Amino acid sequence: MQMLTTLCLLCLTLSLVPIANAKIVFRSNRDGNSEIYVMNDDGSNIRRLTNNPLSDGRPRWSPDGKQIVFDRRVNLQDTQRWHLFIMDADGTNERQLTPPVVPAGWDTYPMFSPNGKSILFTRYERIDNENKKDCICLLNLESGIVKKISDLPVNDAEFTPDGRHITFSNVTVIQEADGANIYIMRADGTNVRPLFPAIPAWQNIERRFAKFSPNGKQILYSQYEEENVLKQLDDGRWAFFPIAYRIIISDSKGDILQQLNVPEDWLVHSLDWMDNGKAVLFSADADFDIQQAWEDPERTFDIYRYDIATQQITPLTTHPANDKYADWISDTAQAVSPQDKQPMRWGKLKIKARLQTIGAAYIFFH
Repeated sequence: MQMLTTLCLLCLTLSLVPIANAKIVFRSNRDGNSEIYVMNDDGSNIRRLTNNPLSDGRPRWSPDGKQIVFDRRVNLQDTQRWHLFIMDADGTNERQLTPPVVPAGWDTYPMFSPNGKSILFTRYERIDNENKKDCICLLNLESGIVKKISDLPVNDAEFTPDGRHITFSNVTVIQEADGANIYIMRADGTNVRPLFPAIPAWQNIERRFAKFSPNGKQILYSQYEEENVLKQLDDGRWAFFPIAYRIIISDSKGDILQQLNVPEDWLVHSLDWMDNGKAVLFSADADFDIQQAWEDPERTFDIYRYDIATQQITPLTTHPANDKYADWISDTAQAVSPQDKQPMRWGKLKIKARLQTIGAAYIFFH
């Protein structure tokens, strides 16, 4: 009886220990300037981490959830000067990672390698006011050495979960027709190839924000489609008008598995996997008027969760601002090995630790 009472008391005590929720880091201009924020994965407890007179953006978690890397505008007079910064998960210990680009340029779209030892990023080096020299680079965090991987002009460069490949989009050199496809290459920059079939010459399609699922078996991406006929705007400009914004999941070979049931007239921005592949995190302007795409410059982006099994869309932010570049990480990521990020292993360790604690406590009290 005494043993049972002791075990019950210990279980009650353990159940009262607070367990951190998974977190979402994102960029927002809700306080008048673009800053980095963090919130629980249900949208609660939003708090600002940076306080910069210029702009901060594109934050990403480290694999162990202890750090955040982001880009920052560093010159008030020059909008084309951005560098990479890193800080602890609570916003402290902020420091600059990349030195100034000469003569000027952006270091942007940063992300940690799966082992947490390097930062993948895109560098846009300005040659003059009209031309830029672009490349994909890798920064070694220990040595500070920047290594150029590829000279391709890209956006949204992402490591695959195993770190062996990199996906990217918006390749202006090898893109087909008037659209942009998604490509993949080895982590050393070799063997560049499209992940999806070529875009027909008569279609204006742009695919972006490709991310492999945590198990490496699926690819999440957005697809923006335009009319293939130019229309004249009221101010005399000519433009292609949007048809739809889609969020798609394909298999690892690029064959479409499903299109998420998100309204096609929502202006979709950045994407991420959530809940270890069971949900999708995305930013969107739900009030976007697709018929007034070029007439209305005002945008209000919120962050949403899409449950894949139920197709339910849940708004996580509802602020009249632009909340973008949301990146999700589980509390189970602070674990054994940053490379695997497998919650079951961490969960087993926690259960084992609890059982050991209960056993030791019983011996002590008995």
